[in-house]
Amino acid sequence: MQKVHRRSSPACAFGFWFCLFASSPSMAQNFPTALVTIDPSVPASAARMVSYIISPLGQAPIGSSVEIPPLDPGAETILLASNSNNDTILAAMYSTGGTKKTFTSASTAVAISRLIQGPLPTGLTDAQMDSAIEATAEFPNLLSLINKDLAAGIPPQNDPGFPLSVTTVLGEALKAMAASQRAPISK
Repeated sequence: MQKVHRRSSPACAFGFWFCLFASSPSMAQNFPTALVTIDPSVPASAARMVSYIISPLGQAPIGSSVEIPPLDPGAETILLASNSNNDTILAAMYSTGGTKKTFTSASTAVAISRLIQGPLPTGLTDAQMDSAIEATAEFPNLLSLINKDLAAGIPPQNDPGFPLSVTTVLGEALKAMAASQRAPISK
């Protein structure tokens, strides 16, 4: 495994939890690791923009292993692929039990929606929320926007339509999850 480089500034941009782990080098001892790669479907121009991968425990070059915090079974944590300006190019949710994660446009759409969401509503699992996000009417539009930006070599977060699309996806997903929890259970 390559050494994980710790920098607090990019991770701290994503909240206290990220900041806490990424800025605490003494905490990283024998944590599980994941090999992170970029899917061939991602345009080469976008893949070349990626300088490093950020996990809650630090950062590492693409194609190397990053440390992952210990997670409860079925839980997820976010991984970010960033450029030298700390712009997020790609993202993915890493779930327990794996040893490899591949960044795609779809993983970016789900992960950024989850990042904006914050903690899961009570009673929902990570997998349920991920599925609800992918099932929204707005998800194909968000995916199209991300693909367009990646093909143009633009970090998706810099697209003026990105925030609205992400928040629309998240709103639709949360509304669907709330409705499904209120639905009567059939026998």
